[in-house]
Amino acid sequence: MYRLHRSVLTQDYEIAATMDGKTGVLNAVSWNVRAKKELDRARRHGASLSILMIDIDHFKRANNKHGHLVGDRALRAVAKTLQQATRSYDCVGRFGGDEFSVLLTATGREAAKDVGNRICENIRKLHIDTESGLQRLSVSIGIATYPHHGDTLEDLLKSADVALFAAKDSGRDRVRSFESA
Repeated sequence: MYRLHRSVLTQDYEIAATMDGKTGVLNAVSWNVRAKKELDRARRHGASLSILMIDIDHFKRANNKHGHLVGDRALRAVAKTLQQATRSYDCVGRFGGDEFSVLLTATGREAAKDVGNRICENIRKLHIDTESGLQRLSVSIGIATYPHHGDTLEDLLKSADVALFAAKDSGRDRVRSFESA
Protein backbone atom coordinates (compact mmCIF):
# COMPACT_ATOMS: atom_id res chain seq x y z
CA MET A 1 0.00 0.00 0.00
CA TYR A 2 2.83 2.39 0.88
CA ARG A 3 4.49 1.83 -2.53
CA LEU A 4 1.26 2.57 -4.36
CA HIS A 5 0.75 5.77 -2.36
CA ARG A 6 4.36 6.81 -2.99
CA SER A 7 3.98 6.11 -6.72
CA VAL A 8 0.87 8.30 -6.90
CA LEU A 9 2.66 11.09 -5.01
CA THR A 10 5.63 10.86 -7.37
CA GLN A 11 3.31 11.22 -10.37
CA ASP A 12 1.61 14.20 -8.72
CA TYR A 13 4.98 15.86 -8.14
CA GLU A 14 6.04 15.25 -11.75
CA ILE A 15 2.84 16.83 -13.02
CA ALA A 16 3.25 19.79 -10.66
CA ALA A 17 6.82 20.28 -11.86
CA THR A 18 5.89 20.36 -15.55
CA MET A 19 2.47 22.02 -15.62
CA ASP A 20 1.42 25.58 -14.93
CA GLY A 21 -0.82 25.26 -11.88
CA LYS A 22 -3.13 28.09 -12.89
CA THR A 23 -3.86 27.04 -16.48
CA GLY A 24 -3.11 23.33 -16.79
CA VAL A 25 -0.76 23.76 -19.76
CA LEU A 26 2.99 23.24 -19.73
CA ASN A 27 5.04 25.70 -17.71
CA ALA A 28 7.76 27.70 -19.46
CA VAL A 29 10.62 25.38 -18.47
CA SER A 30 8.83 22.22 -19.61
CA TRP A 31 7.66 23.89 -22.80
CA ASN A 32 11.26 24.86 -23.65
CA VAL A 33 12.55 21.34 -23.03
CA ARG A 34 9.88 19.83 -25.25
CA ALA A 35 10.28 22.53 -27.92
CA LYS A 36 14.03 21.86 -28.17
CA LYS A 37 13.33 18.15 -28.68
CA GLU A 38 10.78 18.91 -31.39
CA LEU A 39 13.18 21.33 -33.10
CA ASP A 40 15.90 18.66 -33.08
CA ARG A 41 13.43 16.19 -34.60
CA ALA A 42 12.45 18.73 -37.30
CA ARG A 43 16.15 19.24 -38.15
CA ARG A 44 16.78 15.50 -38.44
CA HIS A 45 13.76 14.91 -40.66
CA GLY A 46 13.97 18.10 -42.70
CA ALA A 47 10.53 19.12 -41.45
CA SER A 48 9.14 22.51 -40.61
CA LEU A 49 7.56 23.64 -37.38
CA SER A 50 5.99 26.86 -36.24
CA ILE A 51 5.92 28.75 -32.99
CA LEU A 52 3.05 31.00 -31.99
CA MET A 53 3.56 33.63 -29.29
CA ILE A 54 0.17 34.64 -27.93
CA ASP A 55 -0.61 37.62 -25.73
CA ILE A 56 -4.01 38.40 -24.22
CA ASP A 57 -4.92 41.90 -25.34
CA HIS A 58 -5.24 44.52 -22.57
CA PHE A 59 -5.01 41.81 -19.91
CA LYS A 60 -3.41 44.01 -17.26
CA ARG A 61 -6.10 46.65 -17.61
CA ALA A 62 -8.89 44.04 -17.30
CA ASN A 63 -7.09 42.31 -14.42
CA ASN A 64 -6.77 45.61 -12.53
CA LYS A 65 -10.39 46.58 -13.23
CA HIS A 66 -12.06 43.25 -12.42
CA GLY A 67 -9.58 41.61 -10.05
CA HIS A 68 -7.18 38.71 -10.17
CA LEU A 69 -9.85 36.03 -9.86
CA VAL A 70 -11.42 37.23 -13.10
CA GLY A 71 -7.93 37.41 -14.62
CA ASP A 72 -7.28 33.83 -13.55
CA ARG A 73 -10.54 32.70 -15.18
CA ALA A 74 -9.48 34.47 -18.38
CA LEU A 75 -6.08 32.71 -18.32
CA ARG A 76 -7.74 29.32 -17.87
CA ALA A 77 -10.27 30.00 -20.64
CA VAL A 78 -7.54 31.04 -23.08
CA ALA A 79 -5.40 28.00 -22.18
CA LYS A 80 -8.35 25.67 -22.75
CA THR A 81 -9.11 27.33 -26.08
CA LEU A 82 -5.48 26.91 -27.18
CA GLN A 83 -5.58 23.23 -26.32
CA GLN A 84 -8.84 22.76 -28.23
CA ALA A 85 -7.51 24.60 -31.30
CA THR A 86 -4.32 22.52 -31.54
CA ARG A 87 -3.52 18.86 -32.00
CA SER A 88 -2.84 16.64 -29.00
CA TYR A 89 0.84 16.34 -29.96
CA ASP A 90 1.40 20.07 -30.37
CA CYS A 91 2.98 21.86 -27.45
CA VAL A 92 0.95 24.48 -25.54
CA GLY A 93 2.58 26.36 -22.67
CA ARG A 94 2.27 29.41 -20.52
CA PHE A 95 5.26 31.54 -21.31
CA GLY A 96 4.63 33.92 -18.44
CA GLY A 97 2.02 36.36 -17.18
CA ASP A 98 -0.59 36.62 -19.92
CA GLU A 99 1.62 35.17 -22.67
CA PHE A 100 1.32 31.69 -24.07
CA SER A 101 3.46 29.80 -26.56
CA VAL A 102 2.40 27.07 -28.94
CA LEU A 103 4.71 24.85 -30.96
CA LEU A 104 3.03 23.32 -34.00
CA THR A 105 4.96 20.29 -35.18
CA ALA A 106 5.30 19.59 -38.91
CA THR A 107 3.51 22.85 -39.67
CA GLY A 108 4.53 25.47 -42.19
CA ARG A 109 3.81 29.19 -42.22
CA GLU A 110 0.43 29.15 -44.00
CA ALA A 111 -1.00 26.34 -41.87
CA ALA A 112 0.28 28.13 -38.75
CA LYS A 113 -1.52 31.31 -39.86
CA ASP A 114 -4.71 29.27 -40.24
CA VAL A 115 -4.31 27.93 -36.69
CA GLY A 116 -3.56 31.45 -35.41
CA ASN A 117 -6.65 32.87 -37.10
CA ARG A 118 -8.78 30.04 -35.71
CA ILE A 119 -7.43 30.78 -32.22
CA CYS A 120 -8.23 34.50 -32.57
CA GLU A 121 -11.73 33.66 -33.76
CA ASN A 122 -12.36 31.23 -30.88
CA ILE A 123 -10.99 33.62 -28.26
CA ARG A 124 -13.32 36.38 -29.53
CA LYS A 125 -16.22 34.09 -28.64
CA LEU A 126 -15.08 33.88 -25.00
CA HIS A 127 -16.83 36.03 -22.43
CA ILE A 128 -15.74 36.10 -18.80
CA ASP A 129 -18.41 36.96 -16.21
CA THR A 130 -17.55 39.97 -14.05
CA GLU A 131 -19.57 41.94 -11.53
CA SER A 132 -20.03 44.67 -14.13
CA GLY A 133 -21.05 42.33 -16.95
CA LEU A 134 -19.31 40.20 -19.52
CA GLN A 135 -15.68 40.84 -20.36
CA ARG A 136 -14.76 40.01 -23.96
CA LEU A 137 -11.31 38.65 -24.76
CA SER A 138 -8.99 38.89 -27.72
CA VAL A 139 -5.39 37.90 -28.39
CA SER A 140 -2.53 39.03 -30.57
CA ILE A 141 -0.39 36.30 -32.14
CA GLY A 142 3.11 36.33 -33.62
CA ILE A 143 4.35 33.42 -35.74
CA ALA A 144 7.83 32.21 -36.61
CA THR A 145 8.53 29.12 -38.71
CA TYR A 146 11.57 26.85 -38.80
CA PRO A 147 13.77 26.99 -40.82
CA HIS A 148 12.74 30.30 -42.44
CA HIS A 149 12.80 32.50 -39.34
CA GLY A 150 15.56 30.94 -37.28
CA ASP A 151 17.64 27.86 -36.71
CA THR A 152 17.60 27.79 -32.90
CA LEU A 153 14.74 27.89 -30.44
CA GLU A 154 16.01 31.23 -29.14
CA ASP A 155 16.03 32.71 -32.66
CA LEU A 156 12.53 31.40 -33.37
CA LEU A 157 11.19 32.81 -30.10
CA LYS A 158 12.74 36.20 -30.87
CA SER A 159 11.22 36.16 -34.36
CA ALA A 160 7.80 35.17 -33.00
CA ASP A 161 8.08 37.93 -30.40
CA VAL A 162 8.86 40.54 -33.08
CA ALA A 163 5.81 39.34 -35.00
CA LEU A 164 3.71 39.48 -31.83
CA PHE A 165 4.63 43.12 -31.28
CA ALA A 166 3.78 43.84 -34.92
CA ALA A 167 0.33 42.31 -34.34
CA LYS A 168 -0.15 44.47 -31.26
CA ASP A 169 1.14 47.61 -32.99
CA SER A 170 -1.20 47.12 -35.95
CA GLY A 171 -4.34 47.04 -33.85
CA ARG A 172 -4.28 43.82 -31.76
CA ASP A 173 -6.68 40.89 -32.15
CA ARG A 174 -4.75 39.64 -35.17
CA VAL A 175 -2.04 37.29 -36.41
CA ARG A 176 1.28 38.39 -37.88
CA SER A 177 4.13 36.24 -39.11
CA PHE A 178 7.73 37.29 -38.78
CA GLU A 179 8.24 38.29 -42.44
CA SER A 180 5.24 40.62 -42.29
CA ALA A 181 6.42 42.22 -39.04
